Amino acid sequence: MFYKALVFTLVTAALSAGPLLEIPNAALVGNPGQRVGWGFRLTGDDQFWLVVSSVQSTFPDTGGYAGENPPVSDLLSPYFALSGLALKPLEVLELNYNGADLGLASYLIRPDAVPGLPDVGDLFITYDLYTDAPSNGGQQVFPTGDPGAFTIAASVGLQSVPEPGTGLLFLSALAVWPLWRFRRWAAPVVLLGIAAVPGHAQSCTQTGVPVVVSLGASNAALGDLTISCSVLSGRSVQVFLVFNTNVGDAGAATANGTKATANSVIPYSLNFSNVYSADGLIQISGLRVDSRSLPVGSPVSALAIITAGPDVYYPSFTGTLMGYVVPPGFTSISPMSCTSTGGLAVFAVGSPASPVPTISLRCENLIAQPMTLSLTTSLPLSATEASAASGVSTVAGTRSANPSLVTYPGVVASSTAADSITIAGVRLAVPGTPYLSVSGSLLAGIGTAFVPIAPPSVPLGYTTPPGIETISSSGCIAVSVPLALRREGKAEALGETFLYCPPGLPPLEIDAALNGPVVNAALSKAVGTATVSGQPIPSRPNAVHFSNVATTDFGVSITGLRVNASALTPTTAVLSSMVVTAGTALVPVNPNPVTLGYVLPDSATFSIQDRTAAAPAPPTGVAIKQCDGSNPAMATNPATGVPVGPTFHVRVAERFSFALRTRSSEGAGSASGTRVRLLFENVPAGVQIFAPVSVRAASMYGPGMEIRLIDHDSTLAGTSVLPLPELPPSNPAAGGLRPLRSMGGQTVMGIWEAVADNLYEVDTLNIPIYVVFPAGTTSPVAPRLTVSFAPVDPALSTVVPSFGGGSTFTPFRIEPCACGVTLLSRLVNKTGPLNARKWQVSLSNTGSADSVPATTVAFQIANQAGPGAATITGPATFSNSPIAKGAMRTFDLDLAFTGTTSASRFRLQGTATGGCLNTTFTIQNQVP
Repeated sequence: MFYKALVFTLVTAALSAGPLLEIPNAALVGNPGQRVGWGFRLTGDDQFWLVVSSVQSTFPDTGGYAGENPPVSDLLSPYFALSGLALKPLEVLELNYNGADLGLASYLIRPDAVPGLPDVGDLFITYDLYTDAPSNGGQQVFPTGDPGAFTIAASVGLQSVPEPGTGLLFLSALAVWPLWRFRRWAAPVVLLGIAAVPGHAQSCTQTGVPVVVSLGASNAALGDLTISCSVLSGRSVQVFLVFNTNVGDAGAATANGTKATANSVIPYSLNFSNVYSADGLIQISGLRVDSRSLPVGSPVSALAIITAGPDVYYPSFTGTLMGYVVPPGFTSISPMSCTSTGGLAVFAVGSPASPVPTISLRCENLIAQPMTLSLTTSLPLSATEASAASGVSTVAGTRSANPSLVTYPGVVASSTAADSITIAGVRLAVPGTPYLSVSGSLLAGIGTAFVPIAPPSVPLGYTTPPGIETISSSGCIAVSVPLALRREGKAEALGETFLYCPPGLPPLEIDAALNGPVVNAALSKAVGTATVSGQPIPSRPNAVHFSNVATTDFGVSITGLRVNASALTPTTAVLSSMVVTAGTALVPVNPNPVTLGYVLPDSATFSIQDRTAAAPAPPTGVAIKQCDGSNPAMATNPATGVPVGPTFHVRVAERFSFALRTRSSEGAGSASGTRVRLLFENVPAGVQIFAPVSVRAASMYGPGMEIRLIDHDSTLAGTSVLPLPELPPSNPAAGGLRPLRSMGGQTVMGIWEAVADNLYEVDTLNIPIYVVFPAGTTSPVAPRLTVSFAPVDPALSTVVPSFGGGSTFTPFRIEPCACGVTLLSRLVNKTGPLNARKWQVSLSNTGSADSVPATTVAFQIANQAGPGAATITGPATFSNSPIAKGAMRTFDLDLAFTGTTSASRFRLQGTATGGCLNTTFTIQNQVP
């Protein structure tokens, strides 16, 4: 698999301006028992900062010269991680192998190795690129769709064996270009909180006081941690403390009196700034942790990384033991400890009494020390279970109310077998579900002292269907390539898994079970000598089955697995547990499970910005005046009217560079690119929503991301699974605007699809929205806008891509106009006979407004007292031009009075309406 990728890279190497890795001698030779290693010269990327995240290999761990498993030890990625190193653009890092811990990688040759052909394999070096050093807030970038890797052909032989021919050396010399493969998004995540500059590492020591940590405690106290480093004397340093579980009360922790602060990026870390060390000692007290995510017997450890000016000091690679998670009843930790081993068995499904392989404990100096030992199995114990623990004497197992728990009181280790204890005779009641992983958890104590056991959980085997009788002596090595997953995604692609299996195995049956819901199983493939499509397993919704997979010399590649990431919490690792069978044998897989992805936080943030997209809009929405209308030219003629400008912007901001993807970037089986949906509800009558057909993000590196408005189906979800056509503009004169489609009632919707993505940058898209209506439009209810990725229908999780989530806003509001006008009315003249009377009325603008808007003034007259009637014989309604501040306008009314006397009184009432103005004025108690 890697060799095929190497040939592809030869063709494309000239087009890449990425980083360069050179190995001066890929073909190593050495003596039996000697550790040999590779040096390197690494030239950084021409644009971005580079961090090496792993060195892996395809060297076989058995049958060759390998003296350890894995055969190749990674030296380079710890050098980057523990020093906080990030290689800036075009910077060169060159390290020769120093025989110990510096270089690219090392290989231990077996002491009993005899001359023969050299071991041959690939070195697979992965790296991540950033816009700046991660410690300086740099954001990760994926230049061609994913982070990078180098693949280098290499070999290891004995001194007496001739060096490889020129063909291998030529291949080794050429294999220095990037091979783009999927990697997880931020490998050195534990260093994001360190403000460190790389320098010469100095050795320090750290010691801890292990204590018992209560099971299920949210704020359990640890003992003190002491760091000793003589070169720190008289210096102020920063201490970055990393745990293997979440921290508890950070405010309780102090380092030489300096209070800790919790790291917001990494929930299981603490920072101590400006810690002064007078004598090279740093005492850290008051540490607390959350043990709720750790099982019984788990160790709690802490690793301190110290930054002091230009140098980084690190005390160890593995951290310091600070305690063990134990149930109630234990008050201390025994200085003695045990190691556990077991065997793997096949457990026939439905068996009422299936035997468990013997479990062994090798302990330190436990002779004559009675120990209480318990075993908790992942399946219930059989009703006929009669187990015993044997050491100096045999102790029968005692059952409890817990159907999976058996205890062995007072077991004494036997010194005749290096202080050993064996547990035999355990039987399990096996359910009818195949391919379950079966394990046993061990817990031991001497009085109230907890006895550490490593590992606390022992693999016991698998539940298997009929026909599986044995476990194969030849196993498969699993190599996974984790991907970053969008939290909202309901059909997120997982990374590839390579199963390197020994030759000669019959065709395999492979079950891949995830710790999250499997989606679109048919898109998954197992590629050996032929391609096999994945099949769903009705009884196991989280699993995919591949049948009759014939392996190649390099094993099997499993691709196309997808998971509903929206059903998982952010930062969750998506694991794949594999059960592989060949004929009647179960084939062990190591490691198992493997990690295929990590669920990231929210993929994008949605917000409403003002008219210029320069600032957030108010929570109550952008205000639009009723009297002015909004883009009235477009309201009059939507096809050619030129808008005044956007009413507001909808901002879609990626949180990482590949949140929005094109159809090709979404991967095999995708029905579309990532789609952005705007759903407007409670849109007032007479209001139209216009938006651009095309929106492109600004970019520093080539063309920016682009989304285009597409046609969509008649549902509010807009979830057509077919590729949909891009819509043309209906108002080219306005810069390519188009009204969003009415979905009936007071709802309109627009959907844009990503048609160009920019994996170099974290993009921000500002979608301008034009609210269009004529003057006088009212809005009794506030409009509502929901912004989300689409589709959003929960029933369509099998569509690729498919999303949940979204944000809801009040985007705009239509307000009545406040004119600042006061009209003073009075009668200024009365002339003519009663049957042809003329009244002259004046209106004066005495308010604060510069002018009264153009108005319509209508008059009515009515009898108020005494006899008689009045009729307006001429015009009663007048169109009035604006009245300037302090100015007056007069109106002549023609009237006819009948039957009046000196006691008759009349009321004249006028109404002025227009624009923001709607006022009534009255002239009372008038004689004819």
